[in-house]
Amino acid sequence: MRRTKRKGTNASESMAKRTRSMHERANLENIRALLKDFEGNAPEDGAVWMALECVLDSAPFGSTITQHGAQECMPKESLPIVKREYEESFMRGCCLPDDTPCVMGEFCECNVIDNFCGAAFVLPQICAVSPRMCILCIRKTTQLLFYRIVSSGMQTTQMIQMYGNIAGVAGEYHESAMLTVPPGGPVHCMPLPVVAHQRNRYYAETGADGVRRIRQRNVYFEDFR
Repeated sequence: MRRTKRKGTNASESMAKRTRSMHERANLENIRALLKDFEGNAPEDGAVWMALECVLDSAPFGSTITQHGAQECMPKESLPIVKREYEESFMRGCCLPDDTPCVMGEFCECNVIDNFCGAAFVLPQICAVSPRMCILCIRKTTQLLFYRIVSSGMQTTQMIQMYGNIAGVAGEYHESAMLTVPPGGPVHCMPLPVVAHQRNRYYAETGADGVRRIRQRNVYFEDFR
């Protein structure tokens, strides 16, 4: 009897896993189709990122952010805080043996800035599975989700940020460059400030090693002193 019961349970769990896998593949195919369709009719180069709004409209909100590695809401003390220096070390193309390209591929935000795919961001404290997004794509997605929640009042128990940034301190970011949930807003979804995504605050240059890098401007604490 015990053996039969265990087999039945395993069979049920296996069926549930197969069903979830089928749904995930179907959802990803729908997202890919939306992006491709928008790309074919985009009014300008790089406008395909606007298709993420279509994704958020067409896919279940919880599923969308869960697929990007979001976790259940947690106290802000539990979220990792990333220093500007470490964050900027990943604003580049792939050049190291362990580097992997941004999961957005041809739709990577670095392609809009300077026609290359950024290196995926790696942070030991974040237990997200590969593939990962680059810094710019993380910022873009977080910002889209931020406005989605704040403007529509949508309810969710998912975090919309992977980490927080530091502001108002020498060597870090200025407060005006940050995205912060307003008082009375869904602070539980984004308890720490993060850098807002603005394309006019990025530019690209080639380093002495030949690697293309994204640089930031008008976001540093020192820029406003």
